[in-house]
Amino acid sequence: MLEFMKHRQQFVSRMVFFFFLAVFAAPLWAVEPTSARAWLDLMSHSLRELNYQGVFTYEYGSQMSSLRIFHAVRGGEEHERLIHLDGEPREIIRRGHELNCVHPGSNIVRLDHSIPSGPFSQDFGGGLPHLEKLYRIKLVDTARVAGRDAVIIKVNPKDAYRYGYVLYLDRSTGLLLKSVVMDEKGKPMERFQFSIIDIGGEIRDVDLHASQKVRHIAQHHGVTQQQNLHSGQKNNWRVAWAPSGYSIAHRDVRRSDMKASVGIESAMYTDGLSAFSVFLEPTQEASSASGVAQRGATIALTRPVLLNGDSFLVTVVGEVPSLTAERVASSVTVSD
Repeated sequence: MLEFMKHRQQFVSRMVFFFFLAVFAAPLWAVEPTSARAWLDLMSHSLRELNYQGVFTYEYGSQMSSLRIFHAVRGGEEHERLIHLDGEPREIIRRGHELNCVHPGSNIVRLDHSIPSGPFSQDFGGGLPHLEKLYRIKLVDTARVAGRDAVIIKVNPKDAYRYGYVLYLDRSTGLLLKSVVMDEKGKPMERFQFSIIDIGGEIRDVDLHASQKVRHIAQHHGVTQQQNLHSGQKNNWRVAWAPSGYSIAHRDVRRSDMKASVGIESAMYTDGLSAFSVFLEPTQEASSASGVAQRGATIALTRPVLLNGDSFLVTVVGEVPSLTAERVASSVTVSD
């Protein structure tokens, strides 16, 4: 009997040991996703719902920059701070739908040109139910990123109006650890990758506020698409053409950096993975020059347009091919 009780106690001890081992070694999510679609769904939640902080690199062409991010959820609202670690100090502060770009000099750095648009766009990962109509999504392999186990998802577009992605998701939480944007030939255009990441830890209030050394703040207040934006313009404009799957996610009005009394209206469109924004700005020059600039996968295309006899500049900024940006800019018109 004593020998039996001794073996039984050892058996119970081993079961307790293996129970705790299983609990603490398992992913933070109860069941690991088994499909690429399920992993993307998990990614969309983790980007918004987890506390995390870290340092990541952003590469485009021969250029590379380093940024630090703090992301926290307070009372159901996202708080985020992005800090450029190279070059002139720049910071992006986000609280819910309110965005602030802070800069030490007299000129405000335009938000849409200062950070990679994909992984940290508010709408990245949204609209998942229709993604499979737009992309071929496949779970292909595993890897290690920033010292963490990851799964690799390939996302290839079904048309010529968007780019492809290779996504590396944290195996425990689904958080995006690395992404590569691919052109139509499968060549990398830009890469984002965490080098240091802490997931689930405490984020202090001070980590979410701008540094004392920055003095100028550009405020960006979002409004819903149902609201009619005027900001001094006479026209109720719209984008008449966008690639299949893109829908308006956010509208914004801000002051011009050059003239505070002039409002710049914008609308952001997303297909669930990629996004682009369209800006409409009044101008006195009916023959304003066109222009195109590209940084990695992000294009900024500007075209003059006449709307109801008034001159405007239309600018399309986003992670889309030039063909898409050109067609979107050319389709801007006045709503009926």
